[in-house]
This record gives sequence, C-alpha cells and structure tokens, in this order.
Amino acid sequence: MKYVGFPDWLSRPIDQIPIEDTLRITSPEFEQGGELPESATAYGGDHSPELHVDPVPEGTKTFAVTLEETDSKKHVSYWVIWNLPPYPVIAGDVPKGIFVDETQVMQGMAVGEHCYKGPKVSHLFPRKKEHYLFTVYALDTVLDIYVDTMREDLLRWMNGHVLGKGTIRATFTPKEHEKKNSDHIEE
Repeated sequence: MKYVGFPDWLSRPIDQIPIEDTLRITSPEFEQGGELPESATAYGGDHSPELHVDPVPEGTKTFAVTLEETDSKKHVSYWVIWNLPPYPVIAGDVPKGIFVDETQVMQGMAVGEHCYKGPKVSHLFPRKKEHYLFTVYALDTVLDIYVDTMREDLLRWMNGHVLGKGTIRATFTPKEHEKKNSDHIEE
C-alpha cells in the first residue's frame, strides 16, 4: 500500500479501459435507471447496494467499483472501492473506512471520506431528480495503491488491467421532507 507521491506514468492518458460495457450489472434493490432505495441515500444511512456481475471474466482477480453523479459537468464521485473479491455478487452495506475488515478491499476518497456516500439534497445544485452511475471493473490484478486514491486516480492505476466493465444507472428524487429538513437547504 502506498501513501504519498505518484509515478510519472499516472499522468498519461487513460486509454486502455474499455468504452463499451461487457459485463451486465444488476441489483436486487433497484432496476436499471430506477430510483435508489432510501437505504442507499444519506437519509437512509448510506448503505451501499448489493450489485450482481454477469459474467465474471476468466482471469479476474479483483473488482473495483465507482459511483458518480452524472448531472454536473464535473462528475462527483460518491464511492471508490477496489480489490473486491471476484464473486458474481458484490455484497451491499460495505462498512465505512479505508480498509474493509481484514481483507485487501480498500475504499478511496469520495466526497471527502473513505466510504460509500449516498445522495443527499444539495443546496448548491438543487434538482428535481439526480442521476447516478455505478461502474464495476473486472481487473486482472490486485491493486497496491494509495489510500487517498480518488476516481480519476483509480482509473489511471487500473489502465491496462481491465478485463471488462459494466454499468448500472440509478436516480435519486428528493422528497419534500428531505428538502425541508436538509441541513444543506436554506429556506
């Protein structure tokens, strides 16, 4: 595990990650393009949803997952996690923290924390509906990378190691009580 400094090759373009989805990603908690359950939002405890991967490519050693909000020009990352075991089911409700249990699984920086962060009403960019993208990457390696890695850094570290990727989209529609009770909304 590395802590400071980045090798020069990390400044090169990300050009070896497939553009097309080759993995089918589903969740028992929401449909493709459907509404995230409240449990997966900031109002329900920030519980990461369970994700299913089909197929798991031959030679996969680990998975990495990112979650980003796609409505703004600069996509905001809500989850960056890597070294997940290559099982067809990625368990939900991943605990907070850099290290997940005694495994090699690590969570990088997303919205300033090492954990899954679900959607929450934003006073800066209030929207009636927000759009999110979970991306699962099948990797041919175990990553030994910096603990404060963010999404863009993770993409560079994975460059050349992605055997396949898949996405599932989700939405978040703030309810009226969330808008009124949010500590981020000024009335």
